Amino acid sequence: VGFSKYFPDEKVYSAATSLNPPSSKPDPKIYFYACEQLGVKPEECLTVEDSKSGATAAMRAGIPLIGYVGVYGLEDSKEKMDQMADVLTKDCKAKTVMYDWKDFQKHLKIIEDDA
Repeated sequence: VGFSKYFPDEKVYSAATSLNPPSSKPDPKIYFYACEQLGVKPEECLTVEDSKSGATAAMRAGIPLIGYVGVYGLEDSKEKMDQMADVLTKDCKAKTVMYDWKDFQKHLKIIEDDA
């Protein structure tokens, strides 16, 4: 969606390449590491996740979560999108669920208003 222009390479963190030893979600280590490197607290951030494992990692790290299910509409069906929306909100405590990136600002406001 064109976010790479906002994130220089030195500000992009991966559980597979930034941690020694490597980790994977739902382990929240990568979120804690990124927060430490950026000098912020988890509750001062937000994340957008489209999988249960990623959303679980965010929840365990205490980072407010926007669930993203639009990818499931491209690959599967509206039913799968709604099923994942339910998983991300009920199981992973997503504050809001985004179906399309054009709605990002609306969902960001929901997170900001909840802070």
